[in-house]
Amino acid sequence: MMTEDKMTRGLFISHSHSDEALVGAIRRLIDDVFARHFEIFATSINPIEGGEDWRNEIRINLDRSEVVIVVITPHSFQNEWVFFEAGAAWLDSAIKEKRMIPCRFNYPDFSSTLSHIQGVDLLDSKSIETILISALSRVSGLRPVELFINIAIEEFLRVTKELLALKYVVHTEATISQNHLSTQVDQLLECVFAFFKDNSPDAQRFARMLLHRGVFINEEQFEQFVIKLETK
Repeated sequence: MMTEDKMTRGLFISHSHSDEALVGAIRRLIDDVFARHFEIFATSINPIEGGEDWRNEIRINLDRSEVVIVVITPHSFQNEWVFFEAGAAWLDSAIKEKRMIPCRFNYPDFSSTLSHIQGVDLLDSKSIETILISALSRVSGLRPVELFINIAIEEFLRVTKELLALKYVVHTEATISQNHLSTQVDQLLECVFAFFKDNSPDAQRFARMLLHRGVFINEEQFEQFVIKLETK
């Protein structure tokens, strides 16, 4: 059971919108373990209404949150706004009682700007339990049942593994498509090579025309084609 403490705590999740599915899983994990004790704000799951000053909404929610989770992924690491929010939270923590928790997913390490803060590996059950859940327990004053923690973490890891698998599938399909296109380009160049036979200048001009049209050939492939013609 959890100790009684009716007052909810604000929790802000700083993230890239490309990680919406991951943020949704983090919210479910926290809601399941702490019975929705935390009032969670994340722009991807709490859309800001049209006509609202979105920067002001973010500032207000960041200001009233006692916990700020910074989600670090290959997407968010390229998003300067995420680190702007983290910096604002860090400065605010010097004045108010605010806890910042960096959480990385599918990323090798934490940003140097956050390396001094104990972080969480969202693909490691022990890290999630002993760092994230433990920190939120201290902030809330609640003690979740261990069984509930284990079930929630198990479900969270199931979802994150699916997200990783999806990224792999998308990457693989893109690679296959790219390889297929590269093969088509090679075949096209072979046709150009055969059609113009010993007329290297005309073959180069035709290939450059295709290059300028932006279809089939990139600069590197064109240069390789020229080299092939010159060494014929």
